Amino acid sequence: MKPKTVVMAVTAPISLTLFGNRLHLLVEEGIDLHLVTGEPITVAYPEIPQQAFLHVVPMKRGIDPIGDLLAIRRFTKLLGSLQPSMVAAATPKASLIAMLAARGKRIPVRIWEVWGARWDSRRGSLAYLLRKLDRLIAKSATQIFAVSDSLAALLVKGGITESRPPVVHHGSSHGVDTRRFFPRSQSQADTPLTVGFVGRLSRDKGIEDLLKVLVPLRSRRPDIRLLLVGDVDDADPLPSETQQNIIASDWITITGWVPDTSPFMREIDILLFPSIREGLPNVLLEAAASGVPAIAYAATGSVDVIQDNKTGLLVPTGDRKGFLNAVEKLADEVPLRNRMSTNARTLAISHFSNSKVERSWNRRYIQTLSTL
Repeated sequence: MKPKTVVMAVTAPISLTLFGNRLHLLVEEGIDLHLVTGEPITVAYPEIPQQAFLHVVPMKRGIDPIGDLLAIRRFTKLLGSLQPSMVAAATPKASLIAMLAARGKRIPVRIWEVWGARWDSRRGSLAYLLRKLDRLIAKSATQIFAVSDSLAALLVKGGITESRPPVVHHGSSHGVDTRRFFPRSQSQADTPLTVGFVGRLSRDKGIEDLLKVLVPLRSRRPDIRLLLVGDVDDADPLPSETQQNIIASDWITITGWVPDTSPFMREIDILLFPSIREGLPNVLLEAAASGVPAIAYAATGSVDVIQDNKTGLLVPTGDRKGFLNAVEKLADEVPLRNRMSTNARTLAISHFSNSKVERSWNRRYIQTLSTL
């Protein structure tokens, strides 16, 4: 029997890593797998099987009407040559291009994996346009999956879907590797308290709020150190003044982009995550697996990982005073941090272990293909 052909698309090549081991599982099932990205893959990501075929359909993350039309045309031509049984897409731009092209070619199965909502927490004409585009993607897909319960609810509330999309397992696109992310082996009680942030350094991740909380806190706790693991996001950059303040501060360490965040996570006592919009933040899963309690705004996605007062603390989005109080609480109460550390690790293993999440996704795909 001829193997079924599946096309999976993302905008940036690095987003393929967010499938975890799922691509390998599909190849092991005998799937003829084709991966489409918006730019050439220049790094040997271990998540990409050697048996997969790689294609480039140029596309930009931002709004680009002419470029998007060209991308749809190229993607349509590619589908015509491959004649796949299924097209799946994640990330906003790739989902738009892939779902419209697949609908036009009448591909029988068109899966939209929703990893986030760009319009969440936005207002005005841009938010309206982004919602319209997501509605168009939803109408072009035959199946929709959300990576968290709160995101699924948001899609209904925002009018993107009429019914609540299913969530695979307990959520996430691939879970967390609890063998790579694990708690540090010995106490560092005698070292300065280290709070940290891991991820893109951008406006929507709340970096400005983070600094406005920590600067006054250091007047009472001058021993606190901040570890920023990540690089400035050119698509949503921090104000130049904020970047200069970070560089000039002797109590802030910034690593830039790193290929493996797990060693840095074990240096952190409390993860601070004032992001205002998420799908399901992988960094919170990685912190939980590392036994690091987290403080986050109660944004979409974050509320699906943090169990308030059990594995970390949730603060109303935008409430800087509440965030400051939460940091002070965990900074002062070491026994509470230790309990949260244990609870967070337990949650990561029971609900978000990558092997369980990836197998659940694989079953969904294979079951769908078996009906064709």
